[in-house]
Amino acid sequence: ISLLAAGSGDGVYTSSNILDPNDPANDAAPGVKTFKDAYAAAGLTGDLATTATGWQVSEFTVAILIKAAESGSISRKSIIEAARNLEFTPTLGRPGVVYKLDGTTDVNTVESLQVIQWDEAAGVFKDIGPVDTEYES
Repeated sequence: ISLLAAGSGDGVYTSSNILDPNDPANDAAPGVKTFKDAYAAAGLTGDLATTATGWQVSEFTVAILIKAAESGSISRKSIIEAARNLEFTPTLGRPGVVYKLDGTTDVNTVESLQVIQWDEAAGVFKDIGPVDTEYES
């Protein structure tokens, strides 16, 4: 945010379901270590948070394809069915966050979120309250 908002984003509230890999407080989380190790091994530099978002989407896509393959074939139908009926915990997920989809009753990928606030001086998002998992079915 600091690069894009040039300081004017300080204090902005948003929400997330993944941990901020820029926050040293998250370094002890196994998923953050896995992500940072892969990031370094790939020789990447720059914005960890943007890369984390791509990591999360890619990881979810791979989980769908693996589940589709378990059906015996990878086809348009098996991919759609896998995506509509998947339970998956992302590597960078905040504690308690699970992606649950049931194509007949719940089509929202994730309903658990953490309210966060940008702290310009620290260069990280600070957690505001607990992760809300109340609406995950």
